Amino acid sequence: MDFSITLAEKSRNQLMFKVVELESKVLELEAEVNAQPFHKKAGKLDYSVPNEEEKFILKSHTRGINSMAFHPTFGYLASASDDTTVKIWDFETGSFEKTLKGHTQAVQDVVFTADGQYLISCSNDLSIKIWDVSNNYACIRTLHGHDHAISGICFIPQGDLIVSVSRDCAVRVWEFATGFSSFNSRFCVKTLNGHSDWVRCLDYSESLNMLATAGSDQVIK
Repeated sequence: MDFSITLAEKSRNQLMFKVVELESKVLELEAEVNAQPFHKKAGKLDYSVPNEEEKFILKSHTRGINSMAFHPTFGYLASASDDTTVKIWDFETGSFEKTLKGHTQAVQDVVFTADGQYLISCSNDLSIKIWDVSNNYACIRTLHGHDHAISGICFIPQGDLIVSVSRDCAVRVWEFATGFSSFNSRFCVKTLNGHSDWVRCLDYSESLNMLATAGSDQVIK
């Protein structure tokens, strides 16, 4: 059986189901909002946050889980763990789908590209891996350049860039598209050296076109 065709059919069916489900939820929420006015409490709006039991409990990792990422379109969830693996889950059904192996030390972070075509992971093994979602999550590129454990990554759609932060105090910017043409670190197009200690996390705002990084030096840049 051609797995790529099966995956495409499954993804298409999930998308159709999701559209119907979201349309139904919109109608339900509109009816609820119209029927129940908001109440002020202590000068703020009280939205009565739902307190439901968990939908699923997903178990397969053998050590701590460091990060997760939802697929932007389909019902998949990726998780990164100290057990050196990335696991793929179907959160619509609660089923385990696949284990991605390749990193040799703890995987610290995972993120899908904006179009959902690729999954990117980073690890204490000093590498960033790019996995092709449509090709059974095959690892199609490994990027090297950091001198210590990589703490986090993000994808910037404008410019097709990957940004990574590390215990080596550096923030590195990688050109995503050209990262496929050769196996070396020259696709790190820029290194930001403003931090004086371990850079632990980062976030990117698409609406502001702004990148923020923070670390053990007690500053946000």
